[in-house]
Amino acid sequence: MCEPSPYPKNDAAESDAITLFRSVIDTNRLKLDIKERDKHPNIDGAVELVDSRSIPQGKLDVQIRKIPDGARSYSCPTSLLAYSQSSSSPVLLIACDTEEQRVMWRHIYAGMPEFKENQKTFTIKFSAEDEIDTSGRYLDRWQAIASDYNQRIVKFPEFEERVANELEIEGVSPDDFAYFQEYVGELNALLDRDFQIIKERILPRAWKIGVGIAETSDEIVQYKHYRLELGTKQPLVTRIKSPSIFENDSYDPSVLESNWSTRSAMIPPKQQALEFLQRPIEIAMKKYKFVIHGLELAQNTLVQFANLYPRCLGLSRKDEYTLTELRKAFYENLPKACHRYLPLPKDPSRVHIGHIDLDRMEPSLNRFPDLGLDYLPALSSYEFRSIFIPIHVFEDALSFASSANLEVIRNPWEPTDERCFPWTWGYSDKERMRKNIRALLEKLIINYSQFVTGNQLALVQSPYRAPDISIIYRFEEREGEGFMSCPILHEYHINNADMSLPKQVVLVGEDAENDPVDLKNRYLILNGKSWKLDYAGWSLADWPFQKFPYLRGVYKLLATDLSSAYGYRVHVQ
Repeated sequence: MCEPSPYPKNDAAESDAITLFRSVIDTNRLKLDIKERDKHPNIDGAVELVDSRSIPQGKLDVQIRKIPDGARSYSCPTSLLAYSQSSSSPVLLIACDTEEQRVMWRHIYAGMPEFKENQKTFTIKFSAEDEIDTSGRYLDRWQAIASDYNQRIVKFPEFEERVANELEIEGVSPDDFAYFQEYVGELNALLDRDFQIIKERILPRAWKIGVGIAETSDEIVQYKHYRLELGTKQPLVTRIKSPSIFENDSYDPSVLESNWSTRSAMIPPKQQALEFLQRPIEIAMKKYKFVIHGLELAQNTLVQFANLYPRCLGLSRKDEYTLTELRKAFYENLPKACHRYLPLPKDPSRVHIGHIDLDRMEPSLNRFPDLGLDYLPALSSYEFRSIFIPIHVFEDALSFASSANLEVIRNPWEPTDERCFPWTWGYSDKERMRKNIRALLEKLIINYSQFVTGNQLALVQSPYRAPDISIIYRFEEREGEGFMSCPILHEYHINNADMSLPKQVVLVGEDAENDPVDLKNRYLILNGKSWKLDYAGWSLADWPFQKFPYLRGVYKLLATDLSSAYGYRVHVQ
């Protein structure tokens, strides 16, 4: 007897998970478009955030999954992360424990610390801050994710005319059309292969970037970059029937950037693609937008930030913290401090943004009374400023520490005695200073390698990552007054194909007193053996004495590699 095919074995479980998700969320703030028994391989639908008047504020794709009873982790398929890299909306994983009636979530994005290359799945662990409950904190964080996405759209130029969905390229010569086809191919290849993190954190999310050609005369070329969402039917290169792309400043969310160039200034497509990406890469470098990866990097960032702003975070200054107290400090104590310092009106129908300078708020908090907690503005209601690093770096470091199972966070940079002002490198405790410098330089390369791998940067030719190149650092202390006493960091590269040297050698203190290098003959003497130099250079070593030396060191290496690989010369703050 012929029978209909049965439903999948997990059909009831997934349906129960969706039902539980619907029951715990705030339906006044979220509008759901969830499809049960849908065969879409990556997402189950979307949630749209709305204000008190039901006006949309942002949209997020969601994948809802049933997890085992009592579980606090989920084995996430890498296909979901891959989908997030092509989706034009942020992607959330929703994990539902139907037995305990508990729902947890996590933002899925390129560079997230749990992901490891060449794995089919990666483990996501959930904490109390990841739970969807009546506190509404999940809404604040979802709003922050959606706001970041929306801000990246509105910060780019605004234009009225939408990109035409035409296949006829009238008025464009075959050579110009071929040029832009090659250009778009190079640009998208760079974003998909080398700079996924730029798509994730700087550019407005898109499946691909296309070009709309406005004019190609003998003298000038005008064109627009625009976003293509997954599933759209727009071509990558099209024609815009507009006399000028700069005559109207109306808002067009599909447009990334408008460009004008003289014909003589046009450069080869690959070079043009690299030039287009220079601006977003500079933004990522100057605003520390790359995701934190690296044990010492994360720990130094967390402890030093906590020691800079203990009142803001509700902490006492010390050299180690538990991960639990740091998470509570960021997600609970910081919003309370902001509420005391700058309370915002309770009016959900309007978006209120408070501008907070952490360096001003920190010494001022003792003068502000506790105003009560009947209404607590979300962290996403504030824009933070710090003279040291952006606040998102602290949250990134928290995520990495959690993924690395660090229960206790210890600063690898030990506290030192008072400095001999005014020069930051003038420590009175020279031995502890040398110990810190040695620890920093010995861990810098491995942290940088983890940083590059975690951010999926294709820096395959980097000498700092190549196993057959040994990096030798020599930290030279100098006598003198003021600026002339600033130490010098010498850097040497040696071909180490036989692996007879460690990947990294650090010479500090007595080890560095005698210069082992003969620059004239291009060789270095180490452990009684002569080595041919492939590279020798030096720089002033002031950055290790600034706040967050591990972060600054990693970004300095990245700036060097970006210059070598792509020609970008980016000054790191």
